[in-house]
Amino acid sequence: MRTVYIIIIGLFLFNIANAQDGHYTQFSQNPLFLNPGLVGGENGQIRLGGIYRSQWQSVKAPYTNYGVFADAKLKKFSLGLLINQNKAGDTGYKKSNVLFALGYRKPIGEGNNTLSIGAQVGLNQIGIDPTKLTFDNQYNPGVGFDETLMSGENLTNGTTKMTDVNVGLTYNFELKSTVPSQGEIGLAFYHVNEPEAVSMTGEVMNLSRKVVAHGALNFDVNERLGVEPMLLYAAQGHATEIVAGLNLGFSLSDSSGFKLGIGTRLKDAILFTAQINRKKVSFGFGFDYNISKLRQAGNFNNAMEVSMIYRIPFKAPSREPLDTDKDGILDRDDDCPKVPGIEKLNGCPEEMQKKEEVVKGPDFDKDGILDDNDLCPYEFGYVQFQGCNDQDADGIWDNVDVCPSLPGKVENHGCPIEIPGIDSDRDGVPDRFDKCIYIRGLAEFNGCPDTDRDGVSDLLDHCPYVKGKKAWDGCPGDPNGDITKSRGRREISVNNVEFATNKAEIRGDYRNMLDRVAEKLLDQTQFRLMLEGHTDNEGNPSYNIQLSQKRVYAVRDYLISKGVNRNYIEIYHFGENKPKGANDTEYGRARNRRVELILLDVE
Repeated sequence: MRTVYIIIIGLFLFNIANAQDGHYTQFSQNPLFLNPGLVGGENGQIRLGGIYRSQWQSVKAPYTNYGVFADAKLKKFSLGLLINQNKAGDTGYKKSNVLFALGYRKPIGEGNNTLSIGAQVGLNQIGIDPTKLTFDNQYNPGVGFDETLMSGENLTNGTTKMTDVNVGLTYNFELKSTVPSQGEIGLAFYHVNEPEAVSMTGEVMNLSRKVVAHGALNFDVNERLGVEPMLLYAAQGHATEIVAGLNLGFSLSDSSGFKLGIGTRLKDAILFTAQINRKKVSFGFGFDYNISKLRQAGNFNNAMEVSMIYRIPFKAPSREPLDTDKDGILDRDDDCPKVPGIEKLNGCPEEMQKKEEVVKGPDFDKDGILDDNDLCPYEFGYVQFQGCNDQDADGIWDNVDVCPSLPGKVENHGCPIEIPGIDSDRDGVPDRFDKCIYIRGLAEFNGCPDTDRDGVSDLLDHCPYVKGKKAWDGCPGDPNGDITKSRGRREISVNNVEFATNKAEIRGDYRNMLDRVAEKLLDQTQFRLMLEGHTDNEGNPSYNIQLSQKRVYAVRDYLISKGVNRNYIEIYHFGENKPKGANDTEYGRARNRRVELILLDVE
């Protein structure tokens, strides 16, 4: 009797002091469990996730883990909640965590490099159910076990509670090389306060600290295929865990794809994973093939996992600041709202007085914005709305607001309620059939435009501003089969201007590039410079149209401030409709947040 009791209590104390926390094969599907620094990992979205793991099914009470989490990123700060539980054994062993998370993210240098720091504070509970223990005194000779008999032991509550503190940091980076790649490395420390636990005997023990290091590097082989090697190391007490694996990611469209992975937890299991991504939701499946020394004792049983993450967009479009460039001139009176200027030039820089000719042209609605640059040329508007208005002050410009006189929601296209059969861009093609919902187009091209009128939709036209042939994807071609881009189109030998998520400000490295572009254009006598604004697919499509407008106007205004004649600049904005890369990877989304510069000869 006493021996059994001592063994049970000893095992309970050993678990508190030395045992390894639970683990998951799909650790990326439970990011807050992997590293506190991963809280709020996606901009403008609430993430809700859950994961369930079961192993050792041959045991009467198999070992199970489950975790659920929720988090959101609010500007630079992130908030999250993590609940996790491990269960095993006939005695009802259970370890539970409820943790609140707070994170901070900071861009590092130029490009898409960020450092994230996070912390978790909450309750950790470990225990067994004393009522499920049996002792010698409870066995009745000739009858067997009799739970009505006294055990003869003075047992206290088998549950101990403690305050737990975890911290972690991650660094996301982008490598500029011939093969586009991005990576993530992280380091996390768990139970940093070494919380005290009290056993059934009253003995005080400390929960061992745990350290986790992990890293992954994603190589984009092409627009549809990515290769991602990964590594994880964890140590707690006397236990260590090393996981190495390789994922292959396949992009089926801008918002869907799947991953297949294989790896190993050294000396423990061979790991297989699969993940399906579809718009706002991702489903995961994991399988562990047991190769440990306990394989035979476990009756050759393995482990299985299922997981899901659901993303809910929550960030509504915000109004443009009244004085974006902080030059003391309100945007509605500022001809260059993105570039600091002086009052006598209506908010434009002083150097424009020397370099730029006086621009004259029609302004039908008399709002101070020439019709060529006015998105709403027949309605008085403001510069911050590119010549349009926002009568109902709902943050949705009137040119894309189906209910411009009623405050509404982005998801309802500016209306207070959802309206069936809506046609947001008023081009005669209902949204449910329109492939360019917020860009006016033609029915024959499913609601998309054909700017050069060559019979190829701008969405598919590789030369959308030069009339070409369908056989050559809208570009001019010759009888020998070569696409002749020199006929009517010359590409400026610079990169696209890329932007941070949900931003329209031009970063310093791109300002230097645009300075060189402006210097070249000042030597040109006649030209047409096309500026195309684009976004990734995060957020609402109507908001992304507005964001692409802001980006293209930011580049246009900057070039004008350097002396480029605005009469030679034409602007277009496509929102999320013309992606350059896959939107299911951070690298692909970064490529899509851009303004393209295209120089055309005047024939």
